[in-house]
Amino acid sequence: MGGIAATGAIMVPINFRLSAEEIGYNLTNTEPVMIVVDPDFEKTILDLRSTCPSLREFVTFGPASGIYISFDSLLKSQLGNR
Repeated sequence: MGGIAATGAIMVPINFRLSAEEIGYNLTNTEPVMIVVDPDFEKTILDLRSTCPSLREFVTFGPASGIYISFDSLLKSQLGNR
């Protein structure tokens, strides 16, 4: 969370117990440009993609697949830039 704040970004946690409709409501109203999800929610977010056109980056805590890049690859790319 500190890293997010250090970049000037704002983190919007979304409760995993929400329905897809409630998640969509949160995404529509916060207009995120990046989302980081657990693999269990990849499909939900893909299904909601059309309701949240602000999303441009999709990150998963699982392995990269489709439009999702892996969180591990982000860490590795940042460590390589030091």
